Amino acid sequence: MSPKSKSNLVAYGILSAVCLIVAFIAAIRPDLFAHGPPSFRLFLSIRGTAVIALLGLIGILFLNRSTLRGLWDGNLTARQKVLMPLVAGIVLGGVNVVLRQFIPIDAALTAFLQSQGAERIAPALAGAILGYFSGGILINIVYFLILIPPVVYLVSDRLLKGKKQAIVFWSIATPLALWEPLTNPPLSFSIEAFGAIGALVIVVFGFIFCVMQAWFMRAFGFVALVFVRIGLYAVTHVLYPRFS
Repeated sequence: MSPKSKSNLVAYGILSAVCLIVAFIAAIRPDLFAHGPPSFRLFLSIRGTAVIALLGLIGILFLNRSTLRGLWDGNLTARQKVLMPLVAGIVLGGVNVVLRQFIPIDAALTAFLQSQGAERIAPALAGAILGYFSGGILINIVYFLILIPPVVYLVSDRLLKGKKQAIVFWSIATPLALWEPLTNPPLSFSIEAFGAIGALVIVVFGFIFCVMQAWFMRAFGFVALVFVRIGLYAVTHVLYPRFS
């Protein structure tokens, strides 16, 4: 086993173990996560966590063989892999909070969540920290890790003999970056709630956020991508609801 493969498996094992520990805590102390978002039903279930973690191994299998950055490359510093992406996520979280002062995002999201069966989003602080930390890992496995490494490996590393990696990477990362802002919440709901211009602002912001995540993944690895989302969640999902 190459050093890169070993490092990837260890790092992925740690990420998966953290998510499973949170899922077990949720099973033992569901009260900590009461009044969480509907996504908690998947990301805090032991079965859902295990399924996503197993699917993520597909990405790890191809990542080990590709020329992409590993999850935790030893030639990069913790500042590059953790601090820089975390700060970037916090800054984008601050931008999101500013946008909420001009666009009625909170009221619209409350209406949307109620339509999904959630009366209000107000988990306990410990539940919010644990839930969104685990969710930030799992959702990025779904959005980025499962698909990007196989495409880059098969197209760039194999078909093109190691050439055009940047073009291949962004050809798959760009549509993936549009996936979340166009579907969460659904575009039709955003247009109805915010109007065409408001919906466009939200989609553009979400796209910029996801593109930034993808950039950090290519530059510093998947763990860096995860910390961009954790930084944003710390502001928009953990702190902001308690001070708004």
